Amino acid sequence: MLKLSSKSDFDFRKTIFAFFLLYQVAMYVLYTQTTFLHDELKDSLALLHDANIWLFGVAVILLAPIIEEFIFRRVLFNFLLRINTVIAILISSFLWALVHFKTNLLVFFMLFTLGGILALTRIKSKSIRLPVLLHAINNALFLFVLKVFYI
Repeated sequence: MLKLSSKSDFDFRKTIFAFFLLYQVAMYVLYTQTTFLHDELKDSLALLHDANIWLFGVAVILLAPIIEEFIFRRVLFNFLLRINTVIAILISSFLWALVHFKTNLLVFFMLFTLGGILALTRIKSKSIRLPVLLHAINNALFLFVLKVFYI
């Protein structure tokens, strides 16, 4: 369990939560209220139509966050921390966003921002458990929006 002991830790937790919440609201608005992201969603929608929704949900909500956070916030991030903390945040966030990037630069920026939030959470918590949880929540909300608004 993440233990936060000082006032600055508590403020950090509120700040991360606020940024994560704002990110989720922005993504919800982008995916439900705009039409230019429909091309961005085509692959995800095709996968949802072709796959068993429960298996797809397990893969996206459980497996992907664990595997991706291990690769980007554990292995790569720890390697880059030897250079510099800011470099580690920027490069790991950039590469993570690039892996998810398809065509839209706005989505790339949003993913880069989420990657930064996950990296900062990784630094402060000194674990990948909280970034995995936030990543899983993000993916669950994304699947919910896809299911409710697009399928």
